[in-house]
Amino acid sequence: GVGISLCCDNGWVEGPSNTCYKFVITQKVTWAQAIGLCMDMGGHLATLDSEIEITWMKGYRSHKPELRHEELWLAGYLKDGRWMWKGEVADALILSTDWAANEPNNYQNSQGCLQLYADTATLDPATQWFRFDDVSCDDMQGYVCEKYDD
Repeated sequence: GVGISLCCDNGWVEGPSNTCYKFVITQKVTWAQAIGLCMDMGGHLATLDSEIEITWMKGYRSHKPELRHEELWLAGYLKDGRWMWKGEVADALILSTDWAANEPNNYQNSQGCLQLYADTATLDPATQWFRFDDVSCDDMQGYVCEKYDD
């Protein structure tokens, strides 16, 4: 049935391509802390590495009031001038992107980690809401973990 997953553990949501996601919004952490916390849960900080995942995430969040207003960490980070997904073993170049308008801008040369925008009133719904944005890795915010169905 809708919202019930036979494959994902309790508290995790079934996404596309045999992935399970967990949204953590009660605890605000840095990007590096989010990396470690997802590993502790048997997963990894989420990578949206296909158009299908990007589209699913936008749609899912847009229908969940508690997730609409949260900026959320993903596993992307700036490494030697290139945006990479932090991998469990090896990093991967970010190929499918969904950058918000005017992003990434590396504001004040201090924005090296990737978050998903919220539905902030000052942002444009069409070009910015729920899209990729680069921010300081020390910002404190919620995060999305991902793991694959066993």
